[in-house]
Amino acid sequence: MQKVKRTIYINDQKFEIWLGLMPKNGGSIAVYLLTDSPYSPLNHANKILSGVMSRDEAIRRGVAYAKKLFRGMMENQTPGSDS
Repeated sequence: MQKVKRTIYINDQKFEIWLGLMPKNGGSIAVYLLTDSPYSPLNHANKILSGVMSRDEAIRRGVAYAKKLFRGMMENQTPGSDS
């Protein structure tokens, strides 16, 4: 699995994410969102996309997925809530 680090910006906040790219038979690529640095023993790879045909498209779509995920989490936060 090839690991790619990207920085995304949502509102005024900066987030660093890791994507994993795994080539499959037929030339397609499966995209994984890593939960932590690939060097962390607590890291886990969650498959988010499959069937992507180019590395650049895989990264672009992985970043778009992460932005949507992070925006959704930020919108669902209630001020003062710890849970």
